[in-house]
Amino acid sequence: MTLHGSRVNVFLAHLSDFRNFQRPFIILLAIFSTFYFLQLVGFSLSIDDEVAALREDPAPWVGQGRWLIYVLERFILSQPVLPFFTLFTFGVLVSASYIVLGKAHSYRTDSAPLFLLFALFAAFPTLYFILNFAANTVGLGIGILLACMCVLLFDRAVAALLAGERLRSEAAGRFLLQAGLGTAAIGAYQSLILLVAVGCCGVFILRYLRSPGISWRQVAVIHAYLAFVILASVLLGLLLARGFQMALGVAPIYIENFLRPDALLHGPGAVFGKLVKQYWQVYGGKRSVYGFRYWTFPALILLGVFALTARVPDRTAARLVFTFLYLMGMTAIPFGLNIVAGGTVPYRTLVAVPYVFWFLAAGAVLSDSAAVRRIAVILVVIVAAQCLYTFSAFQASRRLAFEHDVQLASRIYERIATEIPNFDRTKVYRADFYGALGFDSIYRDALHSTISASFFEWDGGNPHRIASILKILGYSNIVALDEKRRRALLPVIQQMPIWPANGSVRVVDDVVLVRLGQQPGTVHRKLLAAGD
Repeated sequence: MTLHGSRVNVFLAHLSDFRNFQRPFIILLAIFSTFYFLQLVGFSLSIDDEVAALREDPAPWVGQGRWLIYVLERFILSQPVLPFFTLFTFGVLVSASYIVLGKAHSYRTDSAPLFLLFALFAAFPTLYFILNFAANTVGLGIGILLACMCVLLFDRAVAALLAGERLRSEAAGRFLLQAGLGTAAIGAYQSLILLVAVGCCGVFILRYLRSPGISWRQVAVIHAYLAFVILASVLLGLLLARGFQMALGVAPIYIENFLRPDALLHGPGAVFGKLVKQYWQVYGGKRSVYGFRYWTFPALILLGVFALTARVPDRTAARLVFTFLYLMGMTAIPFGLNIVAGGTVPYRTLVAVPYVFWFLAAGAVLSDSAAVRRIAVILVVIVAAQCLYTFSAFQASRRLAFEHDVQLASRIYERIATEIPNFDRTKVYRADFYGALGFDSIYRDALHSTISASFFEWDGGNPHRIASILKILGYSNIVALDEKRRRALLPVIQQMPIWPANGSVRVVDDVVLVRLGQQPGTVHRKLLAAGD
């Protein structure tokens, strides 16, 4: 349904119109629950969940520039690591977002094709990498809803620009509202601005294909408007993030570790090469990303590009080339952060990739060609099944890793209790854990992912993570050793046998020492490097 009227309050009224909302919302939520069933009915922890679960002050979110999640955790959701609630809330938010997105693209959100395509938007495997961190889940859902509202508002802006709107106050109000929504989305997760960008581009190209009279001048004006919206959102987001950091006395952390603009200056060719490689890994359905090889992924992308290019009403060479290049450019937008990150970003930041698959798949499924529609429906059904298959494999790997950790924690705690005379559960014992105890599963996992990682192997064996997971599992009287005593006892723990051999757990000067692996982890490597 296309929105009519130019006022901002009309836009807000359409968002609050629930007359045709209930049925599609319930169906979408049911589809979401099917794909995420294993996660909804179970509970397991992933790397970094232990930090969020034990955190008493959410200020670190401000250090990462995610002030919206800070506000959420500070005043509403103080414990973000929970079974069912957080993921179900995300499902509610992403289902509502999908309806808003459908309105922005003038699609009937209560139609069978749109229900079929929902899996690509809400359950594409790249989302699993960010949803693997429970603390991000609700904030991400809010951010996606804000981003989709921003895209819907852009659709109204494009309609006004094409109609030659002259009411400056209304245009300014719409611009400020859209920039505000983009800013808030950035406050939830920075790379959501790329979802805004590619979504707005999708709205434009559909209007371009439906309106053969759009001039090149109008194309330029529309994209200048979009560029200003994105720029304003980013600048406001930076200002708000710095404001929160100054108010709370928190230094910028974490995000800066990924930003490497110097790499672009010193080796632009290398950066571009890495970007292209990751682009092909994601869109090419590579095993390194999904754990399995899926040729259907690039096939669906190419079919969507072909179907949309075939819709060009005035098939001049210039317009055909423009449409094709524009669509290919849209596929590159989710990788925008790669340019300032040295060419490669973590898969979890690619939150705009599901939109690209959804948009191009919709273009093919809703094609004017019956043959294209049939092929597209078959491909979408297969890709949706592969999404579910990948989710199931990832979830199996994650569940087994956590069950492994639960059992290992119990065995280590039991061994500690036998090594300490008159062991007292109410007394706090300092402990150090050296090395990693790896976990291997027959189930596939993506490279460089935390999905199947054990708390006893991440960072090469991190004593602070291990002590945290022990506390969460109920073994709260085991705490990590301080650095000074860790350094003093390092020669002792290095001479101990490796778990589960006798002597792999020792008590020295009232300190529990546990050697889990041969090589030192990150914490102990730093001590060894400092001692050289």
